[in-house]
Amino acid sequence: MLDATESGATAVGTAVIPVVVAVLTVVGAAVSTRFGHGGDDLRRAEQLTAVLAGMSPSAERDLVERVRDRHAAAYALSASAPALGALRVAAVAAEASGIAVILVGALYVLLAPGFQPWFWATYLVGAVLLAFGAGAGHLRRMRRREWMAAERDRLGLRPAEGS
Repeated sequence: MLDATESGATAVGTAVIPVVVAVLTVVGAAVSTRFGHGGDDLRRAEQLTAVLAGMSPSAERDLVERVRDRHAAAYALSASAPALGALRVAAVAAEASGIAVILVGALYVLLAPGFQPWFWATYLVGAVLLAFGAGAGHLRRMRRREWMAAERDRLGLRPAEGS
């Protein structure tokens, strides 16, 4: 009887690690796609426009206008950059497939206790899909940034801050 309890506890222990790894990977993949987006340039430009409404003509007002104009230009360039839909679809599909594969592997570990060696194989496949999706998304962002830099040069605008 003591052996049955130990073997049951071992089965639960061997299932916990893969499930925790899967959950952390899925959460990390979902959260990481949301970082690094500069979508608030329009909001910043609007806030600076509101600040400008209450300022009298001065050197400080000219400075705030220049900063506002840079944010507006960054938003306009981002909005007009090519969408590169094929890369976006590839990135989203690969990331979604990777998450699904990892979750299915974790589900099998919970439902079939002897499935743990196969979990790591499915985890590897899911991780490769996630990496491919992240790479495709990065390539898309880099191509859009290159286009925006070329357009900024063509229009004679100052380079974006931080680049």
